[in-house]
Amino acid sequence: MKQLLIVCGMHRSGTSLISRSLSKTGLSFGSTYIADQPFINRDGFYEDKRVVAINEKILGRNKHSWWSIEPFFDHNSDVSIADIRELLKTIDEPYYAIKDPRLCLTIDLWLKAAALELITTKIVWVERCVESIALSLYRRDLLPPIISHELLAVYRDSFFVAADAHDGYLGTIHYPPHEQELDSSHDLEKWLTSLGMTSFKDAYIASYDGAENRNSASPGVFGIKEKQQILNRWKDTHELIAELEDDLKASRKVWIRKRVKHIVDKDQEWFENLEKRNLELEQALGSRIIQLESSNSQLGARINELENDLASVREENNLYKLRDLKFPWVLYLFLKRKIDRIFLRGNSD
Repeated sequence: MKQLLIVCGMHRSGTSLISRSLSKTGLSFGSTYIADQPFINRDGFYEDKRVVAINEKILGRNKHSWWSIEPFFDHNSDVSIADIRELLKTIDEPYYAIKDPRLCLTIDLWLKAAALELITTKIVWVERCVESIALSLYRRDLLPPIISHELLAVYRDSFFVAADAHDGYLGTIHYPPHEQELDSSHDLEKWLTSLGMTSFKDAYIASYDGAENRNSASPGVFGIKEKQQILNRWKDTHELIAELEDDLKASRKVWIRKRVKHIVDKDQEWFENLEKRNLELEQALGSRIIQLESSNSQLGARINELENDLASVREENNLYKLRDLKFPWVLYLFLKRKIDRIFLRGNSD
């Protein structure tokens, strides 16, 4: 039955060096590695292109990234497991290993796919000081230390949920190496021995000495001098992290001051515009009132003129009425006198 070792750990936690050490014991990590990046990892990543591509595809399908601090959940697990199974079917070696920090997030999918392909899986966790991880991620990706701390918690929780329920968990490997844990009693060393592989302890210390302590360590030796260098490096790391945190706090204060000033300036500008608008409205209202008062005066004068005209018309009408009434009375009096005279003459005759 095929056996598969899955190496998991946070980005910049030493998984590449440990994978290189495991490859020296006889384990195969494939032949299609992602390209080396000398300024980031000059000794190689030992990551199979196909494994990285599948993990990126799974994360992208769920709108997730390796730097996302939200817990990962695959909404298309059946599709993802099918993709992983297609890759596992292409593995011919009886003992194979894969490594990719994203496996911490997708480990449950890989374990299910391997079980369906009847592959025995072993998993191991790589542990490194969180401050060192944060410093390395800041140097490589300018990732703020507080984000690195949260990201490590997400990776660790996701991995150990699967590891606690899996019989093939071989334990933790620390980076830098802890000499007291690297003995034949370690589950990883026992498993490699059962497969006929060479000592992981010797390969790990030799790889670490060659990569990190080229100027001071003898091959295969991990002694007091090297430990002191590690302690000094950790001390420098802590000091740098403290400086970065101070810079972050100062930057936040500066940002808050600028933001407050911006808001105050905006409010001041708004109030000035409001006062200017009120003044314009008051001036326009005053002009309108003056115009209305002038119109009212003209209207009053016009009303007076109309009233005078009306009075004149009324007087003329009264005169015409008197004239109309006077003529009939005059005629009546004239006729009456004539008639009276006629009657008087008749009576005298």
